[in-house]
Amino acid sequence: MFQELRWKLTRLFVVTSTAVFLAMGVLGGCLVYMGLTRSLDQELGQMAAELCPLIDLSGPSPSLGRWRREQRPASLKLLAYIQIFDSSARLVEEHGTNLPVPSLGFKQAGIEEVGVGRQRIRIYCQPIRVQGRLCGWLQISRVTSFRDGILKQYSFTLLLLTVALLLSLTATGYLVAGTAISPVRSSFDVLRRFVADAGHELKTPLTLLQGNVEALELGLAGSTPESLRARLKGIEEACAQMNGLVSDLLLLARLEAPNRAFSRQKVDLASLVGGVADGLMPLYKQKGVSLVCQLAPEHAWCHAPSLEKAVANLLRNALAYTPAGGQVSVGLRVLADAVVIEVTDTGAGIPADQIPRIFDRFHRGGRSADAHDGGSGLGLSIVKAVMEEHRGSLSVRSRVGEGSTFTLRFPSR
Repeated sequence: MFQELRWKLTRLFVVTSTAVFLAMGVLGGCLVYMGLTRSLDQELGQMAAELCPLIDLSGPSPSLGRWRREQRPASLKLLAYIQIFDSSARLVEEHGTNLPVPSLGFKQAGIEEVGVGRQRIRIYCQPIRVQGRLCGWLQISRVTSFRDGILKQYSFTLLLLTVALLLSLTATGYLVAGTAISPVRSSFDVLRRFVADAGHELKTPLTLLQGNVEALELGLAGSTPESLRARLKGIEEACAQMNGLVSDLLLLARLEAPNRAFSRQKVDLASLVGGVADGLMPLYKQKGVSLVCQLAPEHAWCHAPSLEKAVANLLRNALAYTPAGGQVSVGLRVLADAVVIEVTDTGAGIPADQIPRIFDRFHRGGRSADAHDGGSGLGLSIVKAVMEEHRGSLSVRSRVGEGSTFTLRFPSR
């Protein structure tokens, strides 16, 4: 799928870039054509300006006899085909290289271009007047071979460049498309793993639900109230586990939404963190893990519910991976422009190769085989999203066998 997408992006890149290049090439060719044509017309006009004063009007028809006698400028004979017509448009004289141009085709001053065979000829026509009276016409013609040769060379060069561009764009586009779809591929892989992990997390409580319900339906649960309560308790726990997973997914979706907007207010952080710790104290006592709080009084602008969730997730995570008799400490300290919350445990620690992945959804690391708290596997992902929402950071330091320290740092204003 991604290979096909890569080639589609490559084709789109090549076609678009080539079309732009050809459009610019055609535009450049038009500019070259207009520039050369304008230069040719200027040369014809200069020739006419040079010849007009030399036309002899003393006879019955205009003549360039004086020009021939003085042999001025002889180079015109090589550059152009010069024709003199009388007032009735009858050819009187011609000089230079004979070109198959039509007779005086338009009786007005101007320039036109005609095609004769495979030649293109530029014709300059100018009336000859004496005291406002029309005496004849001067017509100068030149082939456009120089201009046409440059345009042919330009077209050939453009063709070669187009071929080279197609090859280079294909290679470049393929590489660029690969780089462009790399985040999409990564996101797709993350989504695929997420769906698989979510299905795995839901499978366990659903299996428990199905087993208990089937046992109740078949009457295998026993008739005593204690057995019935045990089955119902299993159903309740399975439902609570699924409800917790769905709630965490919805919270994570809200935190990661591009148009999210959480209202902030000034919060007493010591009370907030202390309240979370007090709420989890029964679980710590039940497991035999001590919880120590070192909280400096500090206020900060934050979204209290999401920050409470982040602290609670860190404390639950520390409890899950700290053995009985261990200790978890939570600290709150104030820096110049930031607030720092640290949660330190004396648990098993995290292997160095697992640390970059512990914030992935449903990832519990190598120690998940030793301790499983029955959570959703989204706790640290939610903590990371909360810190991003508060324009803060989440970091971890850990040594296997000694414990871990998770640090939340975010602006106090």
